Amino acid sequence: MRSDWQWFLDFENEAERRGDAERGRLLQIHIEALDMPERDPDRTLAMLREGRQLAEMLDEPWWVLLFEQWHVHGTIHYQKDFRNLMDAAMRNVLKVRKPLYARYPQRLWIYNDLLTVCLCTDPLGYAERIREGMAYVEGEIQPGMTDSEYLLHDRKVCFALEQRRRVEAQQLAIRALARLDEDSDQDVAGHYRIHIHLLLCLIAYGDRNWAELRSWSLVAEESARQGTEYRHALALALMWRAVAARQAGERSEAARLCRSARTRMERLGTPPDSDYFDAWAGYHELAGNSPQTLRVREQEIETLRDKGRLAQECAVLIECCRLRALMGELRPENVHAADTAAQKLRKPDRYLADLDKALSGEKPEEL
Repeated sequence: MRSDWQWFLDFENEAERRGDAERGRLLQIHIEALDMPERDPDRTLAMLREGRQLAEMLDEPWWVLLFEQWHVHGTIHYQKDFRNLMDAAMRNVLKVRKPLYARYPQRLWIYNDLLTVCLCTDPLGYAERIREGMAYVEGEIQPGMTDSEYLLHDRKVCFALEQRRRVEAQQLAIRALARLDEDSDQDVAGHYRIHIHLLLCLIAYGDRNWAELRSWSLVAEESARQGTEYRHALALALMWRAVAARQAGERSEAARLCRSARTRMERLGTPPDSDYFDAWAGYHELAGNSPQTLRVREQEIETLRDKGRLAQECAVLIECCRLRALMGELRPENVHAADTAAQKLRKPDRYLADLDKALSGEKPEEL
């Protein structure tokens, strides 16, 4: 058991030894909540709230924080709803800084959640906060805190991508894979390895390196098939495989993979990530099908609307403008929507420059 979970496991064992059923229930609530989060994220968050209420009643502050922390974590990864999430993530950070939580075993997870909220809300606007947060987490990592280390690796790769530094992102991802391969607990390492494989798919696609995209998507699919909890990752890996097959001219195989990816994603209760829409739109763009590519992006907008993902919503509105410009269907209200979205960001200049390019049908620089 990892050091960042050992205290909670020991607590459960001690509660069981004393016959304290209520305290023994705390860890079980957490385990049950995270049983099938991709299929029923609302149930997951409801159970985490239930756990917090029980922990408060029992006056167990570390357990209260654990459930508060995982409520933020679950909202990020399973509901992908960032409205008001910055406040909740910051409250957890401020709480874990108090002396009572000086030895709280998952303290760095809380900082990583705040980094994720910044990255998914406005990565350029919060760039300095992200850099400072990553430096702090890196300085606090101790031996045995490998989960926190892997979460930080992932955030570094994503931040480099948001900064449009793909070479750096690729180097960081390859380094992360090497570290994962050294881990004695390959079950845990496998969980983080899947996401790194999928990030390498995104990087390969941005570079138009089709051979690497084919290779990484196959590896990602194989990794994602290792556990039933990786349904979202499997759908994304299959969509990247569809893109690679479409580029290679393997139309029937590409269509089969695309159908499989869509079917799997539609069965889930969680909305797709932006990577999935990038892959799905890329599949149709390779076929020269701008109307279908636009429909994919419009569907993405519906998943982003009023969810607090300000930068991503702006980027997709800009891409919709580009596609409409290519099709001769660009209207003033489309441009106004993208411009309005850019003005909500703390540093809108890059997005406004991308919008200028999009108006002439020019594709902005890829991630």
